Amino acid sequence: MSKMRVAVVGAGICGLVSAYALAKAGVEVVLYEKEEYLGGHAKTVSFDGVDFDLGFMLWNSIFCPKIDTESRTTKIIDVCLM
Repeated sequence: MSKMRVAVVGAGICGLVSAYALAKAGVEVVLYEKEEYLGGHAKTVSFDGVDFDLGFMLWNSIFCPKIDTESRTTKIIDVCLM
């Protein structure tokens, strides 16, 4: 039997966690992302010389406890914050 192959589209937090979980389960994963950075909406933007972190507005331990737990378990959060 051939190894399962999966394409994950989008390297936001959900795409990263999904790709990690699939790869850990032995699935061959290809991750596609249109931007030049990982993390999706969890990013920092500059406006008039001031940096704003946007990730906390979209997912955090209060509103998204499952995503928070999975991102910390898989260490994905460390990748997004680099």
